[in-house]
Amino acid sequence: MEKTGHRNNSFREAVPERLLFVNGCVNRDRSRTLRLAKALMDRIGAGQVDEIILEEAGLAPLDSARLLKRSELAEKGLFGDQEFAEARRYASADVLVVATPYWEHGFNALTKIYLENVSQLGIAFMYGDDGASQGLTRIARAYYVTTRGGPTDDESDLGYGMFKKIMEMHGISDVRILSAKALDIVGNDPEAILGEAMSRIDSVVSG
Repeated sequence: MEKTGHRNNSFREAVPERLLFVNGCVNRDRSRTLRLAKALMDRIGAGQVDEIILEEAGLAPLDSARLLKRSELAEKGLFGDQEFAEARRYASADVLVVATPYWEHGFNALTKIYLENVSQLGIAFMYGDDGASQGLTRIARAYYVTTRGGPTDDESDLGYGMFKKIMEMHGISDVRILSAKALDIVGNDPEAILGEAMSRIDSVVSG
C-alpha cells in the first residue's frame, strides 16, 4: 500500500486540519482526564475535531474469526472494507489526541482494544525489506492525555510507554504527554494539581 504522506518531521506550529480525538474516558461527566484533553484541544485549535467515544463505539477485540477475515481481506488488497473503517479513520488524521485514565499501571481495556483495531498492516504501517516497520499514516504528532490518582510519573506509566512504542511502529516520532498525578492522595488539592497541568499545555504544544 502506498504511503499516505508522512509529515512527522515537518510539523509546524500551525493549525492542523483534522484532529482525531480518541476519548477513552469513563464517567465522562466528571472525568479529570477529559477536562485536560478538552483544554489541550482548545489550545491546538484544529480546523476539524473528529471524536470517537470508546464507551459508545462498540469495538471488539481481534478474536480468531476477525483476524482471519482481516488477513483474507488484506491479502486481496481490500482495505476499503468496513472491517478497516476505524484504521482508515485513524491513518488519515493530521494530529492525534488519546485521552485515557491511568488504570493498573497503564491504560484501560477500551484503549487497548482501539489500538489493536487501528494498528493494521497495510494501513497504519508496513514492513520494509529490512524487516523494520514503516509508518503509513498522515499523523504528524500524537498526544497522550492521562490523570493518575497516585504518584506515578510519566516514565513509569506503562500505558504511555506502550503508546509511544505503537506510535513509533506507525512512524509517528513526535509523541507528547499531558498528565496530572497524585490527585487522590489525602491532603492534596486535586483542582490545584489539574490547574498546574493545564498551565503546562502551552509548553506541551509549542515545545
